[in-house]
Amino acid sequence: MASTTTQVNAEGVQRHASGKITASATATDVTITVGFAPKYVQVVGLVNLLTHEWFAGMNEGDFFERVAAGDRTLETDDKLVVDEEAGTITVVAGGGILDDNDGAVWHAWG
Repeated sequence: MASTTTQVNAEGVQRHASGKITASATATDVTITVGFAPKYVQVVGLVNLLTHEWFAGMNEGDFFERVAAGDRTLETDDKLVVDEEAGTITVVAGGGILDDNDGAVWHAWG
């Protein structure tokens, strides 16, 4: 017999924010303020399909990187920085997502 696990969110509706980072000829760092403490963040490059994922409990500046072919690695180079306390997400130019005039989409759940 399969077991059942139930999770209750004491605050009611889960917080969610999403958006698009438009392509720019001069790639610069982008800081997004979501207004809540993120528990999961995903940023996906629209051209190279590179994905950066951060989960609550990971160090600030650490994230999982998945390439288009599917390989996944733990990165610790501060190219995606999530500040839970401030409710901000910083996508660093030169980190693969915002290179070469590329745009991206992002999601944050709290």
